Amino acid sequence: MPQSDPTVAGGIQDRTAPDRRSAPLQPRLNFPHTTMLFTLEACGTERSCGASLSGGLVVSDFVETAIMTLLTALSGQPASITPSAPGQYQGIYQQLYGEAQGAERAAREFLQAQLAQVQDRSGDLPPVPEELPAWVEQRCAQVAQAYADYLEQRQQGRPRRYFQNKAHALYFLQHVAPTKQVDGAWLNGLLRHWLDPRFDVLLTTYLEELGDGIAAQNHVVIYRKLLSEHDADSEAGLEDAHYLQGALQMALGLCAQDFLPEIIGFNLG
Repeated sequence: MPQSDPTVAGGIQDRTAPDRRSAPLQPRLNFPHTTMLFTLEACGTERSCGASLSGGLVVSDFVETAIMTLLTALSGQPASITPSAPGQYQGIYQQLYGEAQGAERAAREFLQAQLAQVQDRSGDLPPVPEELPAWVEQRCAQVAQAYADYLEQRQQGRPRRYFQNKAHALYFLQHVAPTKQVDGAWLNGLLRHWLDPRFDVLLTTYLEELGDGIAAQNHVVIYRKLLSEHDADSEAGLEDAHYLQGALQMALGLCAQDFLPEIIGFNLG
């Protein structure tokens, strides 16, 4: 974090600077948090470009594509654990994670290429920002109902939907580790706007990812501890596709000034 940024222990809540901007972002929403598992099943193709929703860019399509790529990889044959040269996504992941020279330029080119792949896809977001709050509320209700239905089915003796046993669940958790190891990274570039109240919701989300200043509640720390406790913290067997989602998150964080609409859409996604 740059030295000019506030610490996570209170600076975000003190916004008394007289020169802060007052025009609200459109729309200003309290973005919902949904569980990872129900995000995989219940969240569909979505798009948000902040104040502008026109055009054909589907922001969260590359999120959905990354998830489906991951699930496809998990459903195939056991991966080889023979060490090999990093693939395309693992290479960009390592470059951005280490903030190597030229990382920002590489991140921008990577995002542009990924967005170009989903440029022509359609989405189900409303055509105008004013309709977004009702759309979000409806989506949240649908997810909640889907979860309630699942719990009822389990109580009636129906089988588990996602994982058959503990080993299956740990296998999944290990293979999404490259994503969870950079949890919240897509919001890192917004810290420079900590005095601007229009970024409250996004910065609050980022602080929650960091554990609100409490190391034991930091999402990355929690995930690493979980993997370590179950001896699942090895990267052996990970395929290149497993690094795509994490690379996207870090790239957004590095290029926040140029991809703010996509960051807002990523939160919705």
